[in-house]
Amino acid sequence: MTPHELHRYVRAYNWDDGVEPILALLDDPAVERATALLVYWLLQGPWHTFLPESFGPHPHDAAIRMLQDRLLANEFPSGTLAFDAIGDLGVTRVQLLRLSRAGMPEGLARVG
Repeated sequence: MTPHELHRYVRAYNWDDGVEPILALLDDPAVERATALLVYWLLQGPWHTFLPESFGPHPHDAAIRMLQDRLLANEFPSGTLAFDAIGDLGVTRVQLLRLSRAGMPEGLARVG
């Protein structure tokens, strides 16, 4: 699949079918940073990583941490796709500010 097809697949994926297919997809060399960020946010990674006292444990904490480490290590190419937590997922500026104050790097909120 192309980077755009992979991104569309993640957007349309039925998460009730489990996260394993999406986590496996992250090893595809065609996955761009925007798609990896989309997965990170759809897994609610920022909330469970930076505000765990408010959201409690997540059944996929290890996968979230591994994905976050890969994002912070810039393991995914930037490519042509874009992601913005505010525009793509409806995260508010207040929520981003709260996450930022809790230590979330800005690079985990947008690309492109």
